[in-house]
Amino acid sequence: IAHNKEFGGRGGSIVGIQVVGDASIQGDQLHIEYMDDGGYVVGSGIQDGYALRVRGDGGNPAIKDGQYLVVEREGNPVFSDYCIVETEDGRTLLAEFLAERADSYAFETVGGSTRLTLSKDDVKELDGVIAVVSSRRWRPPPKNGLFGSSRATAVKK
Repeated sequence: IAHNKEFGGRGGSIVGIQVVGDASIQGDQLHIEYMDDGGYVVGSGIQDGYALRVRGDGGNPAIKDGQYLVVEREGNPVFSDYCIVETEDGRTLLAEFLAERADSYAFETVGGSTRLTLSKDDVKELDGVIAVVSSRRWRPPPKNGLFGSSRATAVKK
């Protein structure tokens, strides 16, 4: 379960979402290695989401090693949005959303640039990637569960 954290700063508080793992793009597949203490990405503006750190060059030129995917759960992607697609047969894909039809979705995978049409019945989960951000948005996990600011509070999702 991902957590949101509020970080205090000179300009006020800013919400951070938890980095839940490292993601590598290999061909058409997105491989995620989950972790517990991945830190936080700040400034996303979403409440129900998570972040993944990109590892490797499988997403070049669009997505680079060290960047973060900011993901909104069930984010209802629209044309040209990136999304994470989990299929009923166990595949996980990072894809550009192209279209929604009555009974299917159309995508283009990021790593393999493959055009793919999937029946809605074959899509287990569809989360929207609302941003790809640089590593300067990352913050380490708090020490002993506490942030330096007294205004910092945890919001469990």
